[in-house]
Amino acid sequence: MSSNDSDIMAMRFGLGPAASGEDWSPDGMVRSLTMLPPDKLLTYPSAAERLVEGYKLAAVRRKASGTERMTARKRYNDFTLGSYRLDVHHRIVWGATTALSFAERLLAFWSNHFTVSKRKPTLRAVLGPYEAEALLPHIGGRFADLLKAAVKHPAMLLYLDQAGSVGPNSQAGKRKNRGMNENLAREILELHTLGVHGGYGQSDVVELAKVMTGWTVDRATGQTQFRRNQAEPGVKTVLGRSYGGSRPQAGDFDAVLDVLAVQPATARHVATKLVTHFISDRPPESAIIAVAERFMASAGDLLQVYRALAETPEARSHLGAKARNDRDFLIALLRAAEVPAERLAPDEKRRNRAPLTTGALAVLRQEYWDAPSPAGWPEAAEEWLSPEGLAGRLQLIPRIVREAAVKTPEELMERALGSIVSERTRRIVGAASNREEAMALVLASPEFNRR
Repeated sequence: MSSNDSDIMAMRFGLGPAASGEDWSPDGMVRSLTMLPPDKLLTYPSAAERLVEGYKLAAVRRKASGTERMTARKRYNDFTLGSYRLDVHHRIVWGATTALSFAERLLAFWSNHFTVSKRKPTLRAVLGPYEAEALLPHIGGRFADLLKAAVKHPAMLLYLDQAGSVGPNSQAGKRKNRGMNENLAREILELHTLGVHGGYGQSDVVELAKVMTGWTVDRATGQTQFRRNQAEPGVKTVLGRSYGGSRPQAGDFDAVLDVLAVQPATARHVATKLVTHFISDRPPESAIIAVAERFMASAGDLLQVYRALAETPEARSHLGAKARNDRDFLIALLRAAEVPAERLAPDEKRRNRAPLTTGALAVLRQEYWDAPSPAGWPEAAEEWLSPEGLAGRLQLIPRIVREAAVKTPEELMERALGSIVSERTRRIVGAASNREEAMALVLASPEFNRR
């Protein structure tokens, strides 16, 4: 592979040429994902531990009154928001320093595909653990396993109200007059698997929601649990297949997910999202077909799917067809400038504020785990390279330049852009009045803001 091709692939599938030493051939990209040490790349306290602690603090808050209630509310917010901020900091630092930038980009992609959000306060402390527990261990496995891990994680069950969904004809439903929630069932079909045009109907949503009743979160342990007394009895029919019977089984949900994971509509939906994210906002049909066909031929083996994506001719063309979203931009910025680790550390004297990670992200418009809807963040370039969006980036760049370990514009240009730098950008950088201005111009260039 030529150095130019390698730099194109590093920009498209990674975080730029600064990720030195990575093999950007399709073989090398796939191989890098087999090097992921399970549960070692991102480490947080478990989601279960965090949920139990949050439930305890919330219970104290509910029972308290007067000034004690104010104190209890502060303790709850300090725990949930404090955990969230430290997790975001850790996530940014990992992205900026990991040797496996393709894995970082894939984790960000799947986290957006299987969105959960801090807009529910209960979830603030478990979003980092959700990525580390449900997504990262499965990004190089089978799509079916990734799907099951994501939608059955406590964070997802709580985010889309599945934890409170009870079959109306179940023992618990009859006793407490409680009903069924269709939110997660709808999003599994519309967003996670088949796609909005995937051939399912409202009856499939309802029947899948019935299959899923009984799946909840145990407040005592913070873990996902199947409670048969809350599960809707009877046969359910999803996409023409029947599941269950008079005695609901925990395995019925997995059985439906296994079928959904290998549908042609799912293959096309996932392929379209991958091609749109990594190649172009106007995804080439030929690339979608190639990736979807590999998905079906491999029964959703994601390593084979990624290989097919990297092997498409479009992977080495269309450079600049995508905009870096704000989080991608910040991580690439820190990586290219090689900001020292000690400068990224939170300031304990200032309530663990981290100006170059969580503070820097606040200047931009894309908080971690804060997508506006279950559909996740938008892909379109105009969403990120609007005048408002660029203003935040231009405000942030000088701050990062001042902290950079990289000291010359030439070195920064090599790390940030490599062989893809344009002659126009070279001229503009060369005409700068001083070193800091020249370095800022590298990071403000079209090549750095796009991929």
